[in-house]
Amino acid sequence: MRTDEKILMQIRGKDPVALEVRYHLSCYQNYTRFLTKKDKEENSENILYKKSYDHFCRSVVDVRVVKGREVLRLQKLLGLFKKCVKEVEGKEIPSYKSFNLKRRLQKTFPFLKFLRSSHSNASDLVFVEDLSMDEVAEDVVHPFSSDISSTDETDGDTDSDIHQTEGAPQVRTSCDLRPLYHAAQSLRRAIERGSNSIPQPPWPPTARDLTADMALGLVPDALYNFMAWTVGATNELPPDNSRVQVKDAKKSKIVSICQDVMNLASSGRTIMPKHSALAMSVRHLTGSAQLIGLLNGLGHCSSNSQVLEHDTALAQLQIQRGENFIPPNILPSVHTTLVWDNNDFGEETLSGKGTTHNTNGIILQRPSPATTHRTESISVERTRKRSIQPPAANIDYYSGGQRRGPFIEQDVAVDLEDHIHIQQSSRRLDSAYYFTKVSNVHALPGWSGFNTLLQRCDIPPLTNIGYLPVIDASPTNLNTVYTILCRSVAIADQLGLNRIVVVFDQAIYAKAQEIRWRNDMFRDRLVIRMGEFHTAMAYLACIGKRFGDAGFQDIVIESEVVAAGSLRGVISGHHYNRSLRAHKLVCEALHRLCWQAFFDTLSEEDQAQSQKIVSDMQAAFPSQDFDYYIDSEAYQNLSTSYDNFIIENKNNETFQFWCSYMEMVGDLLQFIRATRQGDWNLHLSCVRSMLPWYFSYDRVNYARYLSAYWVEMCALKETHPDIHDALRAGNFVAQRQQNHGFAQVACDQVIEQTANRDSKTKGGLTGFTLNKGAVYRWTLSQHERAAITRECQEMAGRNTSTRQRIDLDRSRIDRDERDIQNIMDTILNMVNPFDASLEREQLYNITSGQMAPKPVLQDLKGAKEKGEEALMSFCQDRLLKQDVGFHDTLKRNKLKTFKDAAKSSITRVKGREIALKADRNLFARLIVVGTVRKIDIGEMLVHTLGPLPAPLANHDGSLVKTNKAKLLHFLEGSVKPSPTIEDIPFGSTWVWDAMALIRSIKPPSTFGQFADQVLKILVKQAKMNKSKIVHFVPDRYKSKSIKNAERGRRAVEGSQLTKIFSGDQKIPNQWTKFLSSGENKENLLQYLFERWSQSGKDIIDDVTVIVGHGEECHAIRMDRSKGELEIQPLPALFSTQEEADTRLLLHSLHAASCSVDVIINSPDTDVFILCLAFSQDIDANMYFRTGQGNKTRTIAIGNVFNHFGQDVCRALIGLHCFTGCDTVSAMYGIGKVRALKLMMSSKEHCTTFQNLGASFSVPLTLYEGIEAYTCELYGQKGCKDVNDARCKLFKSGTCGEKSLPTNKDSLHKHTQRANYQAAVHKLCLDPKPETPSPESHGWKVEDDAYVIDWMTLPPAPASVLELSHCSCKKTQCTQGRCSCLQNNMPCTDMCSCIDCANLPSMSNRVGDDDDDDDSDEELEAVI
Repeated sequence: MRTDEKILMQIRGKDPVALEVRYHLSCYQNYTRFLTKKDKEENSENILYKKSYDHFCRSVVDVRVVKGREVLRLQKLLGLFKKCVKEVEGKEIPSYKSFNLKRRLQKTFPFLKFLRSSHSNASDLVFVEDLSMDEVAEDVVHPFSSDISSTDETDGDTDSDIHQTEGAPQVRTSCDLRPLYHAAQSLRRAIERGSNSIPQPPWPPTARDLTADMALGLVPDALYNFMAWTVGATNELPPDNSRVQVKDAKKSKIVSICQDVMNLASSGRTIMPKHSALAMSVRHLTGSAQLIGLLNGLGHCSSNSQVLEHDTALAQLQIQRGENFIPPNILPSVHTTLVWDNNDFGEETLSGKGTTHNTNGIILQRPSPATTHRTESISVERTRKRSIQPPAANIDYYSGGQRRGPFIEQDVAVDLEDHIHIQQSSRRLDSAYYFTKVSNVHALPGWSGFNTLLQRCDIPPLTNIGYLPVIDASPTNLNTVYTILCRSVAIADQLGLNRIVVVFDQAIYAKAQEIRWRNDMFRDRLVIRMGEFHTAMAYLACIGKRFGDAGFQDIVIESEVVAAGSLRGVISGHHYNRSLRAHKLVCEALHRLCWQAFFDTLSEEDQAQSQKIVSDMQAAFPSQDFDYYIDSEAYQNLSTSYDNFIIENKNNETFQFWCSYMEMVGDLLQFIRATRQGDWNLHLSCVRSMLPWYFSYDRVNYARYLSAYWVEMCALKETHPDIHDALRAGNFVAQRQQNHGFAQVACDQVIEQTANRDSKTKGGLTGFTLNKGAVYRWTLSQHERAAITRECQEMAGRNTSTRQRIDLDRSRIDRDERDIQNIMDTILNMVNPFDASLEREQLYNITSGQMAPKPVLQDLKGAKEKGEEALMSFCQDRLLKQDVGFHDTLKRNKLKTFKDAAKSSITRVKGREIALKADRNLFARLIVVGTVRKIDIGEMLVHTLGPLPAPLANHDGSLVKTNKAKLLHFLEGSVKPSPTIEDIPFGSTWVWDAMALIRSIKPPSTFGQFADQVLKILVKQAKMNKSKIVHFVPDRYKSKSIKNAERGRRAVEGSQLTKIFSGDQKIPNQWTKFLSSGENKENLLQYLFERWSQSGKDIIDDVTVIVGHGEECHAIRMDRSKGELEIQPLPALFSTQEEADTRLLLHSLHAASCSVDVIINSPDTDVFILCLAFSQDIDANMYFRTGQGNKTRTIAIGNVFNHFGQDVCRALIGLHCFTGCDTVSAMYGIGKVRALKLMMSSKEHCTTFQNLGASFSVPLTLYEGIEAYTCELYGQKGCKDVNDARCKLFKSGTCGEKSLPTNKDSLHKHTQRANYQAAVHKLCLDPKPETPSPESHGWKVEDDAYVIDWMTLPPAPASVLELSHCSCKKTQCTQGRCSCLQNNMPCTDMCSCIDCANLPSMSNRVGDDDDDDDSDEELEAVI
C-alpha cells in the first residue's frame, strides 16, 4: 500500500516539472512494477471463459452498472458471471473466485469503483466513479426492487442488493428512503431550534431544575411525536400539530429517548435534565465512577467529571446559602418543627477511628392549602472545580457550668387515674379488633390495615419537609448541641416565630435540656420534645427483656416469624419494623387463645351466640355498621363477661403474666395510634402508661428524661400556650402522603426516612474515600443529591407514592394470618398460658415448661408496681418538689427474669472451682479472652464456650424445643389429593392415646364421674362408627426414666400423692398438679380399669374395651348370656414399653388380626411418624385421627406412605429423633421441615437416618454421616467436620452461639441420645423389648435420676477459663494483677473478688447508653 498521500497533497494542482519533482528509486520501481511484471492471468484467467466474459460485460456490467448506474455487490456480479458461463459455454465453474473477476473488471472498466464493506461477511460494492455518495447510500440501504427473478436468488446472492430485469434501467419505487431522509432533516432542524431555545439553567441545577415536567418541556413536539409513532405508542395524528397523548408507562421512556437524541445531536453540549439527574443519582446511590462512565459511553448520562463539577457546585451552593438557610417551601409565621439527629457515615479510615459524624436537620411545616412557596434565586459561578477544601467547623462554644434540672412551677397531676380515661375509646376499638379476628373465616387485615380502613376521611394536608444545612460536628458534643439550639432560635427569628419546637432522640435530648434548663432565653423560645420513634424502640426493649426468655423468643423462632439471625434485633427493639410486627402477631395470637379459653367456659348456646356476633362484625367491617356493633348491647355484655373472666384468673400466675404482655403491647399500640392519628392528649396519656416499665427494667436514661419530658408537656398549656394549641391540633407529627389515613409519622422517624436515609445509601461514604475534602463535599451536597435522585425516579416513572398500604395487600394479609396460626399452633404444642388446668400458683416458661423460681416469680409479678412506685417518687421528689437533685443517681431495680434462672456448671481449673452460668455474653467473653491468649479461633470453637451447648440447650438446662406438628403438616400437605378422609370406615378398631384423652377432659366433681365420662367417650365414638373394639393405651411411669427430666420440669414442687379409694372421692382442685405426678397417673389408670370392670356394664353395651394399665392389659366386654361383664387378660399385649407412642403401634398390630381398618387417635406427631414407618408391618388399613375442634381430621397413612416411599418413611424415625422429640433436643432455629427436605435431597442422608437406631451402639460411619448432614444443614455443604463448619461460619460473621452448629463433642452426645430413642421406637412391635441402660448413651445418673450428659470436653481451654474470672481480695480489682482488668473486661458473677470496683458501669451521666446493645462488638473485633 502506498503512503504518499501527504506529498501528493502538497503538489496537487502544481507543475511537477517546474517543481523538479523526483521519485525515490525504490518508490519509482514500486510505481512502475506493473509495466515490467508479466501478468500471470494473461495466459490463464484472462483467456478462460473469454467469450462468456465478453457477453457478461455487454449484457450486465455495461447495461446495469455503467448505464443503469446501479450499485451491485461483487458477489452478485460473480453469480451473474457464472450464469453467463453456463448459458454461453455450458460449463459449471463453482470454484471461480470473486477476486479474479474483480481484477478482470478493473482492467476492462478502470472507471469502476470497488468499495470495501465494513462488515467482514459482506462483499465489495461496485459502482461507477461519478456516482454521488448519497445515491450510493440510498441504493445500499434500499432493500426492494421492482423485479426480482427467482433465478437471481439461486445464483448465490447472499447480500441485500437491488436487482432489476436485465437490460432495464433502475426504477425507484415509493419505498425509497428519500421521505425518511427529508423527515430526518426536518427533525434535525427542530432539534437545533429546540436546543438553541433551551434557557440557560442556574448553576448548579438543583432538583427543581431537573424535573420530569422540565424534561418534557424541552423536547420538541415534532421529535416527541415521531418517537411516539415509531415505537407504536400511538397512531394519533393531532389536527393542530400539537403533542400526541401517550400513556404514562411509555411516556417517560419516550422522553428519555428524545433527551438522548438531543444530547447526541449537540455532541454532548446540550445537557438535558435526564443526563444530569441520572448521573447524579448513580453517584448518590452507588458512588461508582465506572458505572457513570459506562452510562455516559452509551449516551445516557453526563460524564463523571461533569458530575464531580455538579456535586462540587452543589456543595458551594450550600455554603453560599449560609448556616441558617431556610428551604423555599418553608413559610414565615407558620408553626414550625425542627428535627436534629446524629448521622454516622462510617467511611473507611486507616485505623477505624476518625469516621465522619455530623448533624442532620430537617424543618417541618403543615401550612394551609392556599399558601404558596417562596422562590430561591441563589446560584454560584460556574467553574470546572471538582474539589472543595473543608473549612473549620463554625461551632459555638458552650461554657457549661453546674448542671440543673427542669423548672416545673405548675401543678401537674401525675396519678395514672388522671390520664388513663383518655385511652378508653381507642382501647375499646382495639378490643373489638381482637374479638373480630377470633375467627379466621374472613381474613381481615392486621392492626395497621384494620385501622386504616376505618379512617378513610379527615386526612391531614401534606407536611412540607425541608433539609437544613448540615452541621459538620457530632451532636454527642455539648458545643454542637449548643450550636443547634442557637441556630434553632435564629431560624425562628427568620420565620417571625416567637417560639419553635425542636425534636431530638433521647441522647441529644438529654444534652439539649441540660443547656436549655440553664438558659432563660432557650427555656422561653424553645420547646424541646423527645422523639416518639426512639421512645417506642426503647419500650420494645423493655418488652423483650421481660418476656424474651419466658418463651417469646422461642415462639417467634419456631413459628418462623423471625429468623434466628434477626432475633437479637427483635428482642432489643433495634430492628423496629420486625420487632413491632413480631409483637403484634404474638399479641394477636395470645388474644385469640384467651378468647378461646373464655368461650370454653360458656354454654353451647352462649358460644353459638358469640360466634354469631363475630360473624356479624366481620361482615360489617369496615362500614359504619361496624361502629354500631361495637356499641351494641350484645357485644358490650360479651366484652364485660370477658373482662370479668380475666379478673377471675388474676391469681393464675402464668395467665396473668401473659396478660401483662398483651397489656404492654397494647400500651405500645396506643402510643403508635396517637402518632398516626395526631392525637396529642392520647400521646401524653400513653407516655404515662409506659413510664413505669422504663423504671422497672432499668432504662435509666429514658426513665429520667422521659419523665421530665412528660411533666413539661403536661405543663405546656401554662408555659407555652401557643405551642400547646399547635400540638393539640396535630402539629407534633408529619403527614407524608394522602392516599390513606392512619399514616402520620413521628418527627424523629421522618428524619430517619429522609435526611439520614438519603445520606446512607449503598453508594455513601462506606468504603468511599479517605479524603476529608471529598467527605465534606459529600455531606454538604447529600440533601440536594437525594432530591435530584427522587426527581430522577419520578422521571423514570418509579414513583410509588400512589401505592396502597402494604398491610392491605392480600399477600400480606394471608401471610400475617398464616404466621398467627403458626404461633398459636406452636403455643398449643408447648404450654398454653390460658389453659385452665395449669397450676395457678406457678409461673411457667411457655416453651420449656420451666417453673420460675420464687425470686424470679416475685420480681416478674411485682415489676409494674415497683416501676410505678419509682416513677411517682421521681416525679414528686425530683420534678415537682425538687427535694432531690434531678441528676442524682437513680437506683436500679435489677429485677430478675427467666434469664436469671440459667443453669450453672462447675469447672475445675488448676484445682479451683469456677461456676459458669449460661449467659449469652459468656460466649463473647471467652472468645475475647482466647484472643488475648492468642489461641486460634478454630481451637476455641472445638469447645462449647459455655456450660451448655447453646444450639441444643436453653440457658436453664432444658431441651431446645421445636414445633413437631409442622412435620406432620408438611407430610400431610405434600400429598395430592389430600390424604384426609371424610367418612370413617364402619367396623374400624379404635386405638386411643389414654393420657391425651384424659388431659382433654374437664374433670367433674368425683373420680367416679370422671371414670364414667371417659368410658362414655370411648363407647360413643365406637358406636358412631359401628365399631366393636376400642383400645385404651396408657403410658407407664417409671421412677427412673429418660423422660423424667421433661416430666419433672413440668411437675409442680411438692405435688401430693393421692390414693383413690372410691368413686365418690373428690377430684383435687389442682388437677394439673395431680397429673404432674407419675405415681398419681398410674393410680388413676388402675382406678379406671377397676371402675370399668366393676360398674361399666351400663355403659359398655356391645363394645369391647381393651384397657392397658401398668404392664398388663385386659379386655372388658359384656357377656349377654350371664348379664355381667367379662374380664379377659390379653398376654400378647402385656408390655414393658414405657411410652404410649410405641404401645399404640403394638395395640394396632393386635387390632389388625381381627379388623381391616385401624384408627389411632392421638395428637402426637411421634405416633404419626411411627405409623408411617411401620404401616407395611401392620396388615390393616391404618388411619391417624388428630386435631382439635374444626381442625379434627383423619389421615390415611397408606396414601402418605405411597407418596414418600419406603426409604423416606423408614428414615423418618431417625430424623425425627435427631431433630427433636420428647427426650432429645432440637437444634436452635432448625425446623423439622428444613431438615426433612435436606434428607430427601440426598440418598446418603436418607441412608444415614435409616441406620440411626438400627442398634443401640453408634458406629463410626454413622457419626461421620451425621456430621456431614449437620454441616450441610447449616449451609456448609461439602464440609465433613462440624468443628470446621462451626469455625467457618463464625469467621463469616455468624457470631451468635445459638446460630452456630454445636461442637463435635456435643454433637456426638446428641447423636447417642437420638440413636437410643430411635432404637426404642423401632422396637415398638416387641411387647417386651430388651433395652440397655440409657447411661453412656447420652445420659448420666445424678441423684438416682437420669440427666442429660451434654458434653465431655470442658467449656473452654483451661488457659481461657483461668483468665475469665478473678479472685482479687484486697485490691478491689483496680490494679494490674486483676486478670479481668488486664483484658479490659468488667468482672462478672464468675469472679470471686471482694468490694469490686470493676463492675459494669452503672453511671447515669448524660449520654450514657443504657440501652441493651446486642451488637457483638467484641466478636467483630476478633473477626
